[in-house]
Amino acid sequence: MHYSTYINSLLVFILILIAHCYILSYAVGSMSYFSLSSMVIPVMGMFGLPITSLFFISKIVFRIIRGLPIIAGTTFYIPTYCAAWSFASGHWFVWYGVPLLCIMLFIIHPTGNQAWMYSMYWLIPLIVAYSNNRHIYAQALGSTFIAHAVGSVIWLYTVPMTTEQWIQLIPIVALERCTYAAGIVVMYHIMQWIMVSRLTKHTTSICPHFIKD
Repeated sequence: MHYSTYINSLLVFILILIAHCYILSYAVGSMSYFSLSSMVIPVMGMFGLPITSLFFISKIVFRIIRGLPIIAGTTFYIPTYCAAWSFASGHWFVWYGVPLLCIMLFIIHPTGNQAWMYSMYWLIPLIVAYSNNRHIYAQALGSTFIAHAVGSVIWLYTVPMTTEQWIQLIPIVALERCTYAAGIVVMYHIMQWIMVSRLTKHTTSICPHFIKD
């Protein structure tokens, strides 16, 4: 692996640490929150899954060493890892299998069954993949809804919420995820500029081959 990849990864790691400090919104039903890192971490997929996996494993190990709750960290790391995975790969499982599995798990839950329309958002990644839309915003939108699907299912099975609360979140989710997708695009171009223009001038692009920059 070229040394510039390690430098790029270190820069992204620092950027994520900074992004963690900026809270965007709080999750309903708890003190958990979404930070600016939700827009940065998916872009780690540009470095490929080995680097991305190493980052998430290191975060979990860090929580174990510090004696921090593992479950609380997992509820954040798994959805964002899936977003990074989808940004790194056009594999059918992450774009078709994960959203469909999440829809099924949501609907079979007693509370989710009454708010089934909430899970229809997760058809968006399928539409993006099926239409073969490779535009960066479409890929970002699909990635953020994949993360949303995984995170929502984990939330559904771990945090008590009423059907009414889930339904009330539907319009909020639309605005939230469109904003996140735009943020991912911005972060992507920032990293593209830093890493290509400043560090890897011999490289013309660092975007995954299936994304249209």
